[in-house]
Amino acid sequence: YRSKYPLVVITNIDRFPDGLLVNESLARLGVVVRRAESVPIPDQLARTFRYKYWRQAWFKLQIWRLVQYKRVLWMDSDAMVTRNMDHTFLRSQGLWMMRDTWMCNMTTTAPCSGLMMIEPSQQTYNEMLRFAESCKKLANADQELVLRYFTEVKRTEPFLFEHLEASFGQCLGQVPGINASAISSKWGFESPWRLPAYVHKSSSGNECFRPDVGMQIRMQGGRPVNIC
Repeated sequence: YRSKYPLVVITNIDRFPDGLLVNESLARLGVVVRRAESVPIPDQLARTFRYKYWRQAWFKLQIWRLVQYKRVLWMDSDAMVTRNMDHTFLRSQGLWMMRDTWMCNMTTTAPCSGLMMIEPSQQTYNEMLRFAESCKKLANADQELVLRYFTEVKRTEPFLFEHLEASFGQCLGQVPGINASAISSKWGFESPWRLPAYVHKSSSGNECFRPDVGMQIRMQGGRPVNIC
C-alpha cells in the first residue's frame, strides 16, 4: 500500500518450503528482514501462560529494541492489512493498542497486543523484563505484561485504536461503519468492502490467514469448496 515507512519482518525462518531464502526473497520486495532474537522468560512464569504457544508471542517484546526507529507499528503475522496505515504514525506519542474484541464485545476498553504502536527503547525493554521477574502469574503472557508494565510502572494507560482501524475477523459484522453504516440506511444495502485497515485473524479458527490451504476446504453439497 505504498507506505513511506520501511516494512520490517522479524523471523527465525531461513528458507521457504520451496527452498528459497527468506532474506533474499523478501529483500526483492523492499522488505527489511531481521533475525528474531530470544527474549528470556522466567520458567515459573511461562508455566502460568494460558496457552503454551504464547511463549512464542513473548518474543514480540524485542520490538522495543528496534531503537534505530522512532516509532514502530507492530502487527501480528496472522492478520491482513487492507489499506495504507501511515496515518497511525501521526498519532500522539505513547503506547497505542487495538481493542481486545476477541469475544466481539465491541464496547470493551481492554487492549490487545495484536496491533501496537510503540516507541522503541532499550531502557523500556530492560525494565519490562525486570518487571516480569517480579510477576507471579501472567495468564495473558506478553499482552498482560505490556499492559501491567505501562499501567503499574509507567503509570500511563494505552491509547486504543478504533474498530475501523483494527478489529478481529470474526467480529466484522459488528464493526460500526461497516454493516451498521450510513450507506445501509441511505441506499438499503450493506458495504462489505469497507473493512478495518487491520483485520486480526480471519475468524476464530483463522483458516483464511494460515498457509495451510487444507484448513480452508469445506464440503458443500458433496463437493469441496474453499470457504475463503
